[in-house]
Amino acid sequence: GTRTTRRVQPAPPPSDQQTWVMLGADGAGKSTLAQGLRGRTLDVYDATNGFENVIANRGNQQLRLFDVGGGRNIRAIWPSYFADVHGAVF
Repeated sequence: GTRTTRRVQPAPPPSDQQTWVMLGADGAGKSTLAQGLRGRTLDVYDATNGFENVIANRGNQQLRLFDVGGGRNIRAIWPSYFADVHGAVF
């Protein structure tokens, strides 16, 4: 028989989930804000290498936050996140 190949798309997020990307320079407070939205505080401040996927709940709304590092070497990939998010915090 003939074989066909299809690309499988990821499942869409639940309708009650929003995805935001958090962008800014090193030390701008992106990780602190992301953890604050989770109700946590950061005692140790380490630079984010790459990105961290953070889930926070605000009322009935679940927020998926892409906490993206702000170093010069990673800023070039910031645009690759735009297609997958509902909004950006800068």
